[in-house]
Amino acid sequence: MPALPFVPTGRRRAALWLIALIALVAAGLSGSYFTARSVFTSLEVAGAQTRLALYSGTIDNELSRLRHLPPILAESPAIKQVAAGGNPAPANTTLKDIAAQASAEAIYVLDPTGLTIAASNFDQPDGFLGKNYGFRSYFRNALQGQQSTQFAIGATTSRPGYFLAAPIYRNDTIAGVLAIKLDLTALNGVLSETGERILTSNADGVVVLSSHPEWLYAATSPLSESTRKQIQASRMFSDYPLNPLALAEEGPGRVRLDGAMHITTDLQLENENWRVQILSPVAPIQNYAATATLVITGLLSTIAAGFWLWRAQRVTQALNESQKDRRRLLREIEVRKKTERRLERARDELERTAQLAALGRLAASVTHELGQPISAMKNHLVAEELSGRPKVPLHAKFAGLVARMEHVTRQLRFFAKRPDDMNEAVSLKRSIENALSLVQHDIEKADITVDVDLAEVSGQVLGSSLRIEQVLVNLMRNAVRAMGGADERTLTLRLAEIADEAVITVGDTGEGLGDRTLEQLAEPFHTTAASGAGMGLGLAISTTIIREHGGIMTAQNKPRGAEFTVGFPIVRMAGAA
Repeated sequence: MPALPFVPTGRRRAALWLIALIALVAAGLSGSYFTARSVFTSLEVAGAQTRLALYSGTIDNELSRLRHLPPILAESPAIKQVAAGGNPAPANTTLKDIAAQASAEAIYVLDPTGLTIAASNFDQPDGFLGKNYGFRSYFRNALQGQQSTQFAIGATTSRPGYFLAAPIYRNDTIAGVLAIKLDLTALNGVLSETGERILTSNADGVVVLSSHPEWLYAATSPLSESTRKQIQASRMFSDYPLNPLALAEEGPGRVRLDGAMHITTDLQLENENWRVQILSPVAPIQNYAATATLVITGLLSTIAAGFWLWRAQRVTQALNESQKDRRRLLREIEVRKKTERRLERARDELERTAQLAALGRLAASVTHELGQPISAMKNHLVAEELSGRPKVPLHAKFAGLVARMEHVTRQLRFFAKRPDDMNEAVSLKRSIENALSLVQHDIEKADITVDVDLAEVSGQVLGSSLRIEQVLVNLMRNAVRAMGGADERTLTLRLAEIADEAVITVGDTGEGLGDRTLEQLAEPFHTTAASGAGMGLGLAISTTIIREHGGIMTAQNKPRGAEFTVGFPIVRMAGAA
């Protein structure tokens, strides 16, 4: 057996220390990564639950807002007369007016065979008059004396809809069925605008609403043959094959979709046996955890390098020990001050995030709690109009109050939207022009002069054009509102490039800011508008959007009016001058 080479004891000890150090660093990095991933996962789940409550409340309110109307209309003398075989012409006109007021796609009356004998869309090419819908389950259930609902793709219009039906009684006998169709196309559009991965499936597991159109009418799991036959019998999904979605469970709260892992958060609707899901990709969370680990590694490496440098300097420069200690102490003090400042900024940001999260939950709760009473009040107002009795002055006041309450819920409903794709190249000039076109009606109505000067920006601004336009529309509308009582009304819009920033200026000749700061104005629910005209969420949302784009907003008083300035960082392409 050959003799082992001699290794000095000092070198073996150094090698062992090096191995132990490498193992300790590897264990520390691994622990840091998994801890950071767990923290980011918990934050994502908490945020998804808050957003899910808002989205579910929005869907629930849309589905239930006219739930009280079918039984009320079924008791109308005009409807009973049509069901008894009377002239449908007066009922057609009445149903058309009610459908317009209730924002329903169609309201129609079916005889006991399922034939449509009166409809609000009687004068439209794709109207329901003369069509037979006896195959629909909502009709069959209503014919049995039940109030019923059903999601289905329109057999006549090919548009997705939510149907509500109630029986029409005549002398204790069911003489027909009154049905209402709600168009859900716009609701799919609202979900798409959130930038989330949202899907809503019915009791059979078929996707009926989604933020991604390619997921619609796919099954979250394979359907049994009996279920397919029931669906085909009621023509619920027209000719769609209902193929299974590429969705596989990978453990509690985790699914794989199209090969990518996601965290799933779901919630059951209160008024319908539907399941709403948010799928949060795991890849960004892993990237955040890896970035945090690299930052910790860099910090530890910096501390270690500083320590070894300090030790070397102590050996070679013993005479300057006291001076070096003083410099080291000053550096440590500065690092501690910077750390404290960072902690203070992080604490402020955390408080604001908590406030916005609480506001999102509050918005979901208020929207949900107010939605059904408002719908019920509107339905009773419609029923009062159908009764033919003389209207009292309180009728108009109640209608105005309901409209104001709906305005409040619309503002709250979309407060918790997530950002869109933040990596597109945004043309600020085009965004200003688009925003100006959106408020053009308000500008013309208020007789305001617009002074526009938009310079070209040499670089690019990365972010979301839709959210930047949302900021600009809010600033322009605030300016228009501020000039409501001014003698001179001029809206000033400027776009310029200053250093490495694209700077947008929105000025007005209104009442100015007074003694209020931008921080006070951007607080949620801080508003100077009249009661019912706004909730004071505009600047709070705008400030958040600007911060997401790495920008900053300032505001100042002018001799006449106020001026808001928004600066976005410019990204220059490689090789650009």
